[in-house]
Amino acid sequence: MKNINPIMFSKTCLNCQSELSNDTNYCPNCGARQLKGTLSTKEVFTELFDVILIWNKDFFLTFFHILISPQKVIIYYIKGGRNRYLNPLLYLLFCYFLYLLIASLLNKDLFFMSAMKGGVTGWNSVDETESLNLDSIIALNRYSKILYFLMLPIIAFLSSIFFRSSKLTFAEHLIINAYLLGQITLLGIIGFFLSYLPDKSIGLFVLFSISSIYMFFCQFQIFNNKALKSFLKSLGYIVFSIILISILYMLIAFFIAYLIK
Repeated sequence: MKNINPIMFSKTCLNCQSELSNDTNYCPNCGARQLKGTLSTKEVFTELFDVILIWNKDFFLTFFHILISPQKVIIYYIKGGRNRYLNPLLYLLFCYFLYLLIASLLNKDLFFMSAMKGGVTGWNSVDETESLNLDSIIALNRYSKILYFLMLPIIAFLSSIFFRSSKLTFAEHLIINAYLLGQITLLGIIGFFLSYLPDKSIGLFVLFSISSIYMFFCQFQIFNNKALKSFLKSLGYIVFSIILISILYMLIAFFIAYLIK
């Protein structure tokens, strides 16, 4: 920049090193708030509320648009758009921690951990074996956050197989499935309330049906297949995803059970 007036530009932004005028409150380059004088309690809370409002706006916009028109969100991001919606991995992380928060408030186990506990209780008739297997599931629950994110590459891989005609890269399937997994995770919150039904199998069926129908709707939009073809591909994708993820979790559970014997 030529002929800079030293009076008008007397300081620089500490975040991006851009030159600032004395009367500016926000950096014109990076948008960071500029502190005037000493830091006050008001400034601390103002920055906090600014971040919360920005994140809430981006999160709810992303959630609403993926819910009604997932194709627009995903194509926007794949083509390079970055300012309108949350990053897919950040969105997945945000959805997961919101799910954890509600689970803790309602004192509920994670959905897949509840299913595994129910399976162990139903399959075993010997108390010692049941106790050992339940112990392994409880131990597995400690690593549930890592196991949850292991689902993403598995379902992205299956997506690239079942929808290979779309000619998308594996990275693009990761983006698609990060958004969809985040959305399905939020739908999983419904399962907490369905668990209060007298017959839990009905709640499980309802939740699975809602998630499957929504997944079909999304993949029908995103991959532009005919309805029947999209339904069959989505069904294969869902079934194989459940099988592979269940096998992975059970193998890890059996390994933990072996270690704690």
